[in-house]
Amino acid sequence: VLPHVSLDGLWESLIFDSNVKKQLLAYAQSAIQFCDKKVSSHIVQWNRILLLHGVPGCGKTSCCRALAQKLAIRLKDRFPRSILLDIHSHSLFSKWFSTSGKLISSLFSMVRDMVEDDPKCLVCILIDEVESLASSRGQQQSGDPSDAMRAVNSLLTSLDRLRSFPNVMVLATTNLTGRIDAAFVDRVDLKVHIGLPILRARYEIMRTCLKELIRVGIVVEEREKIVDDESGMLLSCSREADGLSGRSLRRLPLQAYA
Repeated sequence: VLPHVSLDGLWESLIFDSNVKKQLLAYAQSAIQFCDKKVSSHIVQWNRILLLHGVPGCGKTSCCRALAQKLAIRLKDRFPRSILLDIHSHSLFSKWFSTSGKLISSLFSMVRDMVEDDPKCLVCILIDEVESLASSRGQQQSGDPSDAMRAVNSLLTSLDRLRSFPNVMVLATTNLTGRIDAAFVDRVDLKVHIGLPILRARYEIMRTCLKELIRVGIVVEEREKIVDDESGMLLSCSREADGLSGRSLRRLPLQAYA
């Protein structure tokens, strides 16, 4: 159920190089507005499906969860209730022949019932590592390709059936865009790349980490001036950290302290 205390502050803690957060929030709110204004989907098409892609550890999944939290707060007058469904892609593949497609259909049938029964509830669906569910049908060679193909077909059909409901938003992530089926990519309204942080972003991530250590007393208050010393140690560390993901950068304080 959203908003949730575990997601408090997550949106603000995410630091990207571009206007990714602003772009995602503007798109999501605009998509809801188009639904409310009864824009004909036969003339202007949109599916309310977002895809964040990039290397591991750069905040794609966190950004999706934070976006869902932000929408629950921003759209509270429109949707008094909001929930986040976190789909673990690998759990939908069964060892039993031909049942993966049925599991996907069953899951999305439940989602459809949910959004249909309560139009005042915003349902955000997070599909992490979507390539597991929507793998390219032209590249399926191992295991049971017919079962994998049925799973992709089932996912695409299920997403199409959700299009008519204005109170659902699909947020997907992937590290492997080349393995995603073209038909799924074609349904995506907005595809956003989340890359490795550049120098400015690395510096800001390290600065916020240091401020947190000062806040809890691990770093003594007298040294707080180094937080804003752009010519000093922090900037030098940021330069040395070129090529590290945001996740790796946030591990550095504990490693350095230990």
